[in-house]
Amino acid sequence: MNEVNPENNPPKPLSLKLVSAFKNFKEYLPLAIASATIIGGINQFYNLLSIDTYYVRFFSATQLISDGLWILYLLLPFYIIFTIMLPFIIAGDKYYLERFDPVSEDGKFQRKKAIWYNVLLIMTLYPTSYYFILTGRWPYMSFLLVMYTFPAMRANFKLAKKYDKEIIFELFGFISFLAFLSGLYFTWTWTFRDNEIPNNLENSSFVTDKIIKNYPNYSNKILYMNDKYVFTQIYCDSIDDPNRKILLFPIETFQKSESK
Repeated sequence: MNEVNPENNPPKPLSLKLVSAFKNFKEYLPLAIASATIIGGINQFYNLLSIDTYYVRFFSATQLISDGLWILYLLLPFYIIFTIMLPFIIAGDKYYLERFDPVSEDGKFQRKKAIWYNVLLIMTLYPTSYYFILTGRWPYMSFLLVMYTFPAMRANFKLAKKYDKEIIFELFGFISFLAFLSGLYFTWTWTFRDNEIPNNLENSSFVTDKIIKNYPNYSNKILYMNDKYVFTQIYCDSIDDPNRKILLFPIETFQKSESK
């Protein structure tokens, strides 16, 4: 077999790399648009279905791509988490034990050292993370919480498996597992909270003013809107009031006030 000479395969200049990247972009663009359209359709269908099955007929095809791109943006943190954690997800016992199994030079398991690492993690990093998340000072800390609890969880379960009598590592692994799940939950919460209509959108007052004018004794909430309709709900005591009503407005109502 002829050996490949590196000199016969010089690195491509930047211009050729850009051309190649552009060709790849053009090749996968239809797939990206199709993915965004499908995801946008699922998002809109779910939102309309959550109001009532009847309102699925107000589905807007022209809203699909924009909704899909928005959901893809919201899912970006989970893609980053998955990409960074992938080596830890697919790694086997050997990978974890080589990195997280503290042994002395003579090959003996350093139990106290392993316990100390876990106590340090549980007593410092976990509380600090929850402080920033629960106080709202930096909710994105949940992102980091997911990333360092998953390896800690798997490493402890591997240690518990290797050293049968060391049940304490199963306990540490379970604590890290709970912290990992809570990190996913908080990340999901702050990510999809951005999918709600923001409080600083002044146009929403045009709709609420119209509702208050016609239904002064009711509370109201905007449930969803697409590029054609605004879906609102009015209720007396609570949003789960069985006598609640749905009001449907054309999107133009969201753009101007009747008083003007």
